[in-house]
Amino acid sequence: MQEKNKRLCMRAYLGKSIHRKFMALMLLTLLVVNVPLLAIYVGVMKRSLNDEFNDRNNALLTTNAASLEKPLWDFDYDSLPSWADTMLLEKNICEVRIYDHRETLLVSVESATQDHWYSHGDHSVLSTIVEREVDGKIVKVGRLQLHFDHFGITETIWSVVLKSLLLMSISIGAILLAALFFNRYWIDRPIFRLMKAIAATQATGRKHLVEFTEDDEIARVSASFNDMQNKLESESLRIKRAYKRLTDWHNNTPALLYSLDSHGVIRAVSDFWLAETGYGKAEVIGRRFSDFIPEQHLAEYFNKPDTRGLKAGEFAEVTCAFRKQDGTIIDILIRETIDSDSLTGEQMTLAVMTDFTSMRKAKDALRVLAETDSLTGLMNREGVANVIRLGVEEASATGSSMGLLFLDMDRFKWVNDNLGHGAGDELLQLVSNRVSGLTQENEFVGRFGGDEFAVVVKGENAVDRVVELAEAIQQALGETHCIRGHDFKVAVSIGIAIYPDHAKSASELIKSADVAMYHRKNSGRNGYTLYDQKLGQHAGQFLEIEQLINQALANDWFELHLQPIIDIQEDRMTGLEALLRLNHPENGLMPPQQIIETAEKSTQILDIGDRVIDLAIEHLATFQTIPLLKDCYLTVNLSAAQFLPGLPAKLATKLMQHGLPPEKLVLEITETVLMQEIEHLGEIFDAISALGCRFALDDFGTGYSSLSYLNEFPVSILKIDRSFVRMMADAESHPVRAQKTQTLLQGIVAMTHELNLDVVIEGVETEEDAERVHDLAADMAQGYYYSRPVPIDQFIEDARWASGAMAG
Repeated sequence: MQEKNKRLCMRAYLGKSIHRKFMALMLLTLLVVNVPLLAIYVGVMKRSLNDEFNDRNNALLTTNAASLEKPLWDFDYDSLPSWADTMLLEKNICEVRIYDHRETLLVSVESATQDHWYSHGDHSVLSTIVEREVDGKIVKVGRLQLHFDHFGITETIWSVVLKSLLLMSISIGAILLAALFFNRYWIDRPIFRLMKAIAATQATGRKHLVEFTEDDEIARVSASFNDMQNKLESESLRIKRAYKRLTDWHNNTPALLYSLDSHGVIRAVSDFWLAETGYGKAEVIGRRFSDFIPEQHLAEYFNKPDTRGLKAGEFAEVTCAFRKQDGTIIDILIRETIDSDSLTGEQMTLAVMTDFTSMRKAKDALRVLAETDSLTGLMNREGVANVIRLGVEEASATGSSMGLLFLDMDRFKWVNDNLGHGAGDELLQLVSNRVSGLTQENEFVGRFGGDEFAVVVKGENAVDRVVELAEAIQQALGETHCIRGHDFKVAVSIGIAIYPDHAKSASELIKSADVAMYHRKNSGRNGYTLYDQKLGQHAGQFLEIEQLINQALANDWFELHLQPIIDIQEDRMTGLEALLRLNHPENGLMPPQQIIETAEKSTQILDIGDRVIDLAIEHLATFQTIPLLKDCYLTVNLSAAQFLPGLPAKLATKLMQHGLPPEKLVLEITETVLMQEIEHLGEIFDAISALGCRFALDDFGTGYSSLSYLNEFPVSILKIDRSFVRMMADAESHPVRAQKTQTLLQGIVAMTHELNLDVVIEGVETEEDAERVHDLAADMAQGYYYSRPVPIDQFIEDARWASGAMAG
């Protein structure tokens, strides 16, 4: 463990400096290279010294052995010790032993350093035979044995080693010093300058260039560093400018911009946001956005869509209230989208809030204005519809009931026509005041349109209250009222419906009350009718016919039938009436009266009317190619609902497209159309008359038959109702009535001629009817006697054949 710690400490020490690493590497390299060389050198030196020592010792042994030949041969053993002492004078000989030829030890002399070489035991023994040549023979005379001490050679070797180590140390030190100088001057100093520039850049965030004069690798690194610094400075300036521009946009954009973290805490706000809300940045940064939402509006804020599920480009919206710094509560619209930090990956919410307080107040004011009737000050149709819708929702949630009364003033048109529209307005104001005065809490009165009013009754006793209120309204309005010097009583037809007994929705409740009101009108007026199941069945039939009409419009089941109008004085066809028929593919022709009545109670009459006009003008153009029909005009029946401001332009466009003279088209209306309160009705009549089209007043003699209409509106043709012809034909059963009818018709015809109007008598079904009509000096007649209504394609085909026959 200690060894491991030492290695870690050494690694840490070296890792902090390239200089240390370089010096350690140099030292290690020198040691790795020189130590083996030194070892080799010492080994070679030792071997060389050993060889030299051995050669010398062998030479000493041989020389000394030769010097002993004579003493041993002469048996001069007394001189041998002196010879031995002489031998010991040699430095390395530590012991001398001389043996005779029998190997008997003669002399054994040791050196004074015997104890030394015995102590380290580093010695060697050499011996040789001492021989003499006698008579040509080699004779052994003895043996010389020398003991050599190696201590001297060891000292020599260590002396060489120490000198070598000293030289090597000096060499290594010189090399390290040279390397140190080189490293300091050419490596460390440039690196230190580079490090100093890097540290200065990190500390100040500004550019610090490295100075260099060389052209080596470090200089090139420094040059690259300087280039990088210049580029980073340029990029930094660009980023700073972009950031400043973005910050300026963020702060100066006239929008309340802010951002939240994933916990709903405000992380940034624009200066405009602070200016508009009155807060300081320190007051909002780090606080939850919900802290600024009034407590009663927190549910609205927290019910907003979760932004975490949004995709790119999507945003979530929520409207709630916001508390400004001065305590003012404003209405805001918040739009949020999700974003994430590209570096940290943290998700945040980018948001913009819009103060729409003034817009809401203006909208509320406009809504009140849009939902208020300018004449009576009551709610108008839209306002009443909203109250009914909200009332149905409330009743559905609480399980309570709600009543609806529909009031329609009877014969209100008469007041306008005879007393003027000013008197009619005063009457409407009187009715609104009287009905409003009868209502209680949770009861609302509105003008539904024209002379129609609606009363909404809420509360637990709504069922009983609606009947009580209906009777009170009739009693209050039934009193005598004086308007502009005229005394009269107001009669109203009231329809009543209850939610949820008579309807499942607001629209059904309105429809049920309307059905009940019209049933009251058709049942004698001036009273009230409570909706029941039978009326619902009638409404079901109405819906069935309404759906049938939609199918007919979609599948082109409507077609025109033509009935001739005859000039009874010249006995020729002078005009044609276009009659609409619904030809069902399975059931054939449907009753037209039921179809028209249903269509007039909905907006379908407009689509049907457009279809009739298109077909009529298209075929009228075909008439111009048929001699028998070329001089005939074509009458088209119009509903009151069709008299819209765009009707004259529509007729002009159609006639121009087919190049038809406008006088060929006669628009047939009933007295009911003239009695309706249609805005700009007189202007529409004048525009169509100026175009060149003519008007025919149909069913004259029924209803009010007001002669003022003939003077007020540009009518050209008067069509007398078929009931007069029937009464003249019933002379046997009612002779007096028949005579009066004939006298009345004669007066109408004469008066009409005085007004320069043409007269058409309808309902001529027999020859006797035709003769009576002829005697009345009427202009034209129409009826089954002349022709039943014929499908237009068949009629045109027959007319082409007849024209061809006449020409042949």
